[in-house]
Amino acid sequence: MSIRQNKASRVNRGLLLGMMFLAVVVFGSVFALLYLSYQKPEATARETDFYEISLSQAFKGDSLIVSVNDSILFSGTMPTSVEADMVFHAEGSKEELSMMSIADLSAGKTLNENLPEEPSKIFIEKTDGISIKTEKKL
Repeated sequence: MSIRQNKASRVNRGLLLGMMFLAVVVFGSVFALLYLSYQKPEATARETDFYEISLSQAFKGDSLIVSVNDSILFSGTMPTSVEADMVFHAEGSKEELSMMSIADLSAGKTLNENLPEEPSKIFIEKTDGISIKTEKKL
């Protein structure tokens, strides 16, 4: 009997060819998914300096939490040695609503406000509570 006519060797050869085909399919799909995941979409480009947030000196010594879209920009006590307003930069994107939340833990007050859709300068001040003023960025 030759090897070609042996029934067990034909079954083994079929299984080996089937597993090789499956391995090629698996590797091909893995490389295709990796290629697709590393493509950079141009339509969802974000600006890194979308909002410029200025925190007034009037908050000296107060415990604050400042966040934009659930990203905390500042958390802690405002230093008393600050000579000028503290400035933070937050991300945003056009045609999306953003929300700012400011919590003054020492006074027990919280302010939530929607932010404009265009790049803006935001001023946070302390006059009889917390107030927010927005101005378009040029």
